Parts: sequence; C-alpha cells; structure tokens
Amino acid sequence: MIRLSIPFLLSDPEQISEQLVKQKNLLLEATIFDAVELFELMKSKKISSLFKQAQQKGEIKAFHFPTENANYISSIKLQKLLFEIITELEKHSIPYLILHSNYIQNVKEFNAKNLLNVRKQYLSFFRKLGVFAKKRNVTVCIENLPIIGNMADDFDSVFVFPKDFKEINMHGVKIAWDLGHWAYTCQGYTDFCKYYPNLKQPTIDNFLVLKNNIRHLHFSSFKNKILKKQKVCEEGIMPQAGDYDQIVLAKLCKKIHALPREFTMTLEIKEQNYYNRSNLKKTIKWFESKVF
Repeated sequence: MIRLSIPFLLSDPEQISEQLVKQKNLLLEATIFDAVELFELMKSKKISSLFKQAQQKGEIKAFHFPTENANYISSIKLQKLLFEIITELEKHSIPYLILHSNYIQNVKEFNAKNLLNVRKQYLSFFRKLGVFAKKRNVTVCIENLPIIGNMADDFDSVFVFPKDFKEINMHGVKIAWDLGHWAYTCQGYTDFCKYYPNLKQPTIDNFLVLKNNIRHLHFSSFKNKILKKQKVCEEGIMPQAGDYDQIVLAKLCKKIHALPREFTMTLEIKEQNYYNRSNLKKTIKWFESKVF
C-alpha cells in the first residue's frame, strides 16, 4: 500500500502545509541539499529544534542526506557526519535515511567498467553504517540514480539498475526506489546505453523484483528539453504534465499499492512557490483519481 509523503527543506519548515498534511493524511520527508549547511546545523545544534518544529506539523518518515559537496566515500569527515545524523534521527524516531552514492563523474572520466570496484567500496562502508543504523532503529535507504545526469554531461552511476542493488540486503541498509529516475533511465536507454557495456533495455517494472528490500519510494515525472542544441532533463514534473506516459506510471503505482506492505512515497514535485504547493496538490489529485 502507498502512503503519500511531501518533501520540505528542513531549514525552512514553513514549507509544510499543516492543513494539507492533516486533510490528506500525509507524511513528511525532510531534506538538506548541501552538506556544508548540514555541517553548520549540526555544529550549531539547530537541527534538533528544526526537527521538533517540523514534527509539530506532521510525522517525519525520512531525512534525505545532502547531494551537494557530499562525496562521503572519499571523506572521513562526511562519513562521520552520516553516523552523527543517524544518531540525530534516532532521537526524533525518524526511521529512514535516504542516501545517494554522490559519486559524480564527468563524461570524459566516466568508465562503467570501473563501477564494480567502486561499488565494492560502497558496500563495505554500507555494512558498517548499516550495523550502526540498525542498533538505532534507522534504515539507510540507497536511492537509484538516473542513467545519466540531467545535463547529460555527468554520471552518478554506482546504483542505477536493479542488478546494482543485488547486495543491498544487509542489516540496516535497504533501497529507496525513485520512480522518476527509473522512468528516465528506461526512456533514455537508447540515447545513453553506449556508456554502459552489456546493457539490456530496461522496463518500468524491473525494480519490482527487489520489492522485499525496498523501504521507501520517490515519485515524479520529467520533461526532456532542448538547451543550447542539447537535450536535458527537467525533474520534478507532475505526471500529467511530464513526457513519460502517465498511464504507465499509474499502472506501476497501482501494482505497488496492491502490495501487502506499506510504502511511503514522497512526491518530489517542483514548485514556483513552495509555500503554496499547487503542483503537489494536483499530483495528489492525480493519485486519488488514477491510482487509489
């Protein structure tokens, strides 16, 4: 069963519409985009009060670790920050930490053949992080990233395809399935498969084989745009306005909704005004009419 969730910037809890949360029985996902800001919030001890302030408006189900300035696999300082934020999540009974690999490479340096050894480094670190997290009733959820970056000039490709997650079934570490990232990967296969050896055309249902290890979901659609004669991807689009077939997305969501376990699905929808959330409201209506 799907339970909808809305994202908000932890340092700006006013983005949470308490009325909407109560009216639609929504959960919350807090996020900080830049690790520099998270370091400051932890150092100043403001993060605890921000969590408390947000929890007065709704139940926080997940915290999304930063993606900017956050390549933790090569930074002891950032690894320490991960352990510290898990301890903070335990204090506030927040069960999920959402984590990208944050291993950004530009097109010129990217070589998919190196990913196997890089992935081994991550798995080794995740085992240690997971043991720590499990003792604190927190699950680290590793998120799938798109086949290529939004500007088609870089990659964060350690965990993209279901096969990349075959060992993400360890204590305290599971999967966050981003349906928008996966839809773009499926649609962008023809354009970008040249960067990956021995890759088969993926289908939108492929990640369902991992359903027993999936603990959290993200949802959005996307638009392909032409910028300076180059196709780029705009994320966070409502399904009814995106380039991906909304009927296919609805069918996928229905399959997930029919599963016996509850899945929190965060609607990562872009807004012009994050204090109004008009696109989010339209997306909720889409779920009510097309999925539920």
